[in-house]
Amino acid sequence: MSKKQVESYIPIALNVIKECKECDKVGDKGLWKNDTEIRKEVSGYLASYGPAIIQSGLIPAVVFYEGKDEKKIVNDLILEVIGKTDDEDLLEYTCNNEEESKEKIMDAIIALKLALRTFKIEEK
Repeated sequence: MSKKQVESYIPIALNVIKECKECDKVGDKGLWKNDTEIRKEVSGYLASYGPAIIQSGLIPAVVFYEGKDEKKIVNDLILEVIGKTDDEDLLEYTCNNEEESKEKIMDAIIALKLALRTFKIEEK
């Protein structure tokens, strides 16, 4: 983990989260539950992503989150934070740059978790 990298990712993460409200990522499979609340599940997915990488490895964790629509939103957020938005998905990026991507992905996860704290999370 690089503190400077995480700090540089936080403003990007805040913008990515805000922009998701304006795109089609609202509702049961999106980041936002409604106009004011982030889906609680997404917060949980982000919280468990780092431990999944440590326990299973980078590529298996990315594959797990890539497979389901409601979890794929997390991979999309991470990819936007690290700045890879051209037709590449997180799995492809990770396979092509495994050594370099692990630290960037971990830093992006931390930045997203910190950024999410500034928004209201839905209560169930």
